[in-house]
Amino acid sequence: MKRKGFHPFGSLVLLLFLPGLAQSNLRAQVDRGGVVGTVTDSSRAVVPGVTVTITNVRTNQSTKLTTDVNGSYTASLLRIGTYTVTAEKEGFQKTLQSNLEVGVNEVVRVDLVLKIGEIKQVVEVTGAPPLVQTETSSLGTIETERRIVDLPLNQRNFIGLAYLAPGANSGQQGANASGGVFENERANEALSVNGLRVSNNNYLLNGVDNNEFGIGGIIALPPPDAIQEFRTEENAMSAEFGRGGAAVNVVIKSGTNEIHGGAYEFIRNDKLDARNFFSPEKAPFRRNQFGFYLGGPIKKDRTFVFGDYQGTRLRQSVTTINTVPTLAMRHGDFTERGDMIYDPLTTDPNTSERALINPGNPFVIPSTRVNPVGEKIVDLYPLPNLPGITNNLVLNNRRANDQDSFDIRVDHRISGQDQFFSSYSFGNVDSHRPGTLGDLGGDYCCPSNSKNRNHHLGLGWTHTVGPTLLNDLRGGAFRFVINGLPINFGKNLSEQLGIPNANRSDPNSSGLSFIEVSNFASLGDSLWTPEFAVENIFQIADTLSWTRGKHSLKFGIDFRRQQRNFFQETSPRGWYSFDSSYSQDLVTGSGGNGLADLLLGIPSYYQQDKLQGTYPTRYWDLAAFVQDDFRVAPDLTLNLGLRYEVTSPANGRVSNFDLDRGLIVTSYGPNGVPHAGVQFDKNNWAPRVGFAYSPFGQKRTVIRSAFGVFYSSESNIFDDLGLNPPALSVNSRSFNPSNVPGPEQLVTGGFPSSFIFADPNPAVGTVRSNGPKRVIPYIMEWNFALQHEFARDWVAQAAYVGTRGLRLWNHENGNLNQPPLPLDSNFSDETGNFGRPYFNRLPNLGYIAPLDFPMFSMAYNALQASVNKRFSNGFNMLASYTFAKNRGTADGNVAGNIQSIYTVGSEKGPVQPDFRHRFVVSYLYELPFGQGRR
Repeated sequence: MKRKGFHPFGSLVLLLFLPGLAQSNLRAQVDRGGVVGTVTDSSRAVVPGVTVTITNVRTNQSTKLTTDVNGSYTASLLRIGTYTVTAEKEGFQKTLQSNLEVGVNEVVRVDLVLKIGEIKQVVEVTGAPPLVQTETSSLGTIETERRIVDLPLNQRNFIGLAYLAPGANSGQQGANASGGVFENERANEALSVNGLRVSNNNYLLNGVDNNEFGIGGIIALPPPDAIQEFRTEENAMSAEFGRGGAAVNVVIKSGTNEIHGGAYEFIRNDKLDARNFFSPEKAPFRRNQFGFYLGGPIKKDRTFVFGDYQGTRLRQSVTTINTVPTLAMRHGDFTERGDMIYDPLTTDPNTSERALINPGNPFVIPSTRVNPVGEKIVDLYPLPNLPGITNNLVLNNRRANDQDSFDIRVDHRISGQDQFFSSYSFGNVDSHRPGTLGDLGGDYCCPSNSKNRNHHLGLGWTHTVGPTLLNDLRGGAFRFVINGLPINFGKNLSEQLGIPNANRSDPNSSGLSFIEVSNFASLGDSLWTPEFAVENIFQIADTLSWTRGKHSLKFGIDFRRQQRNFFQETSPRGWYSFDSSYSQDLVTGSGGNGLADLLLGIPSYYQQDKLQGTYPTRYWDLAAFVQDDFRVAPDLTLNLGLRYEVTSPANGRVSNFDLDRGLIVTSYGPNGVPHAGVQFDKNNWAPRVGFAYSPFGQKRTVIRSAFGVFYSSESNIFDDLGLNPPALSVNSRSFNPSNVPGPEQLVTGGFPSSFIFADPNPAVGTVRSNGPKRVIPYIMEWNFALQHEFARDWVAQAAYVGTRGLRLWNHENGNLNQPPLPLDSNFSDETGNFGRPYFNRLPNLGYIAPLDFPMFSMAYNALQASVNKRFSNGFNMLASYTFAKNRGTADGNVAGNIQSIYTVGSEKGPVQPDFRHRFVVSYLYELPFGQGRR
């Protein structure tokens, strides 16, 4: 009989970790903490059978343990907070350690000494536990409640505090892929740690997934007053963590036995600002951020609740400086610029020579040659309000942003063996963002009226199976919605100007066509709007913790299902480009003007596309791990782990350009192929190994080192496969200025009357490809660090930190060099097609967007030093210095570009983010006077 259900990963776990296990410290759960220690008598002999009680000061919930034959005890899965630890045994005085702070994913060592005497006598330990981390080899930084609330924080976004850690910065800026959520000021959370991409980060809320996978940001972003603590895992984390970047684990406050709460409002106002040097008056600015929080018991010592609300109201004017036509230019007179205007209708097809359009006055276009639609478009420009022909218009454009969010958390102790928590977070953002020219737009991306909404539901159940066996079950459901509309949505402005087929019956094509004019401000509603996206993410994860002998083991599995229903066209109302190529002397390149081309109504390029409705994409990922924290000796701990991950290629209504066959393969329809023919990458094993050694026996110095392999997650990758034919149809054309323009090229001719949704093969224009196999990038991380507590409450650390990213993705053209499309009759293989692998088979194939090509690499090496002062005597400080170099072949943003995919190795050099020196200091200081001060 054939046995089914055998899995090599499970067998590997059994082979590696089960033989010869006997008791020790458990590693902390990702959103919890732990306490470990050894109990000895005055002669330093271990004392077994001691009752150790660990009590949460705020909730009065206790965990009781008994020391083993080695005098050791372990408490895991403790909620973060302040604890007391007591040890008692007949014949000894009772020993108490108070004011013990347990942080996120932190194991605190508390060794206790019993003195002979009566148990009713209590010996209180007044010294604080050592600051050094003696149990773990990974690197991380904790931000406590006091620092989160008291440190100044612009926009009250807690991610700003993560920048204080060594190796952390705001990453590569300038694109949504850098972490900022579309039109959401509150969640602009770009964070790069140790040279890695910001989309690699892993955000957790109460230990539950909190990653928006479309652009790699956060789903729920609680305000500082709602956060109990957060920890940024920075390098070589345990096998519980995936994704490769920083793991940012935020824990929302829990209620306590005491009712506690507060209210606040933060105000910023232009009355307190200086005037912009280039603006005649102050730009209006009103920003009000207000809210409250409240926590307390539902049932004392058993059930607790905490909730918060925050609102933000922003009214702001953004100053823009633009170049717009003068009154003379609007009437075709370019004397001010000295641009002679040539006549495109006189172009000689053999020599490309042209005659002047007005020999008597070569700077002026005759009124009889002005295109009526082009003239109407030019008349949309505001008149200059500054002298000169460049930078002659300054505008203060009003921006509005309204945000509302709330969080609620309930914790319940079902029994001594079972604890349960649930949390729900909601956020809503309504935004009005005008373009460079106000409601006339003028930006490629992304002026809009938008509404973003997020929901985050987290659940957790912790069950104590036995004294050395615990199970932690987590799960959640998360939803993120984007509804971004162009400024002039619902208004058929292009149709009113006389541009045929720009505003169709489809309301998504309403608004003003995008008009790009060289050397002048652009006009029109933003490209890539409207945008509609609904993301649903479902997670279930289970971790079994088992302590046996000197080994603390964890076995875990994590399954996530992602759904994304998406709609976004590049240019639904049309896009024209005017670049002076039809009004200049083609032979010498002199004269001409983009605005003159517009007045003549002759674009050099146009594009309009249409998507057949919202397209759904679906994928899932599965991870399993085992982690063993092996305490070899009292001063030496080994951290050993192994993780396995598999992520499905996109499924749903997607299409993929098969590079080998030169065909577009779809996942839907009568001939659909699952995942559009893209194969799984199943060889994703991620080992983790490290040690922490505390010499000299004082637990004041730790030498640690670790190495780990991580498989990366990227942002905004699956959806693009939904933009392949036949779902998307594009009407676009680049015109050859050496040819005389015909009526179909003029703006009065508008765009083609229809779109063709047909068999996508043979492929034409732009296509997108995942390649034959979706290879997952991986990151290697390592560190070697020395940490020393050199004075009471002061600890310093120096570390060498390295990361190496391999098989990194980027979006580059896989079909260089592409010609203007469609081909002219005289175009041949000898004119600009060197290196185009598909030209012979598919001559009208243009840009191949390789979405997930594993072609790039990076290497980051750094010296990181920090000094941390634990809060005492009214003072706290964290100072960090990083000396780093980041080199590779691709920038840290998936939107980065290289020169050629055929010579990737020649691209090697500094890559973003590359901050050579970075020094950061943050501190809190309580004034030494007032109530409770000395």
